Amino acid sequence: MPKSARELFPPSPVAVERLLEAARQISQPSTAAIIARSVDPPDRLREAAAIPVLENAVLEHKLFRYPPKSPKGKPRYWGQNLAQLVQAAVERTIPELDAPVTAREFLKRLSVPLKLTEAELFPVLQEAVQQGVLHSIPAATAKSQPRFWNRDRNEFGRQTVLEMVRKKGPQPSATLLKSLKGFSREQGAEVLSAALARKELWRHPVCGKVKKELLGAGLPSPAPYLKEVASQLAAIVPVLLAAEVSQSDLRRSLMEIMSAAGVAFSTPPGTIHGETFETASSSRCLPDLITLMKQIEPGAARGALVGTAALRRAAGMGKQEFDHAVLELARQQQLTLHRHDYPASLLPDAREALVFDGNTTYYAGVALRLE
Repeated sequence: MPKSARELFPPSPVAVERLLEAARQISQPSTAAIIARSVDPPDRLREAAAIPVLENAVLEHKLFRYPPKSPKGKPRYWGQNLAQLVQAAVERTIPELDAPVTAREFLKRLSVPLKLTEAELFPVLQEAVQQGVLHSIPAATAKSQPRFWNRDRNEFGRQTVLEMVRKKGPQPSATLLKSLKGFSREQGAEVLSAALARKELWRHPVCGKVKKELLGAGLPSPAPYLKEVASQLAAIVPVLLAAEVSQSDLRRSLMEIMSAAGVAFSTPPGTIHGETFETASSSRCLPDLITLMKQIEPGAARGALVGTAALRRAAGMGKQEFDHAVLELARQQQLTLHRHDYPASLLPDAREALVFDGNTTYYAGVALRLE
């Protein structure tokens, strides 16, 4: 039978079903010609006969039509809904984001069976933002693209500020606010206030040539503020000693002066978790945590981080006693504490290994404070 005569007859139900099955099973959206060739004879249809069958399946929502790969290309067909596949891939990728990313950067992390464009991905990301599973983060610069992250804007602001003070040291609040690109002044002030309330930032009073209050990652060291006093003592003590003033009288006078200024010389019992513990001045000798840190981590003397769980095991201390000792060393400016961002995500045993401040903050690691 001539070719033209054969094409007058509609395809058989078996040929139609074989073609639709091939469109559903193929690994990616394909043209009618490619799908038709994947069917073995005698049920293979010609491209001209396959197109209306595939188009009718699209109308009946049995298949999905996709645009051509090129301006001169032909439509493609597939049994899977690309929008659902992309959404599922986005949902799988969101928890893996360790930093804010643009749509282009997100696209590189995405695993889908065909090539997507930023324009096709962007609406899916916007939908995830509206659902609250993804958050919009300000662009890094005025000319760069908006970013997306699995943490909200305030958490991004918090990490930006803390990273800056860790790298550059204590900074004026105006400088920290300026680092928060895309934040209004009110939003930035909220980030700083929250960090101060959580004891992640500390106020450093005006000192010396710096005529502005600074915000730092730890308590201010007293040494710079006492520099002038130290200079005066260094000048007057030799004069008094030369005048045969005794060392004991000097110490007593100095202690009286410091006591009058509010410096206490007796350490009251410490409290944590609502319970009272003996301080280092008690008869019980506590382990030297500083020495243990250097034994556990050779780089500790240079500021390397030591996990709280490892340090507590080495010290052989109970949790509450250990937490109190670590927090006391931090108050004495000997240790820097590193906060755990999401303690609620941990199992109870893992959270128990962290140092708890008795309020809301857990610490996963400690480091020696370097002057």
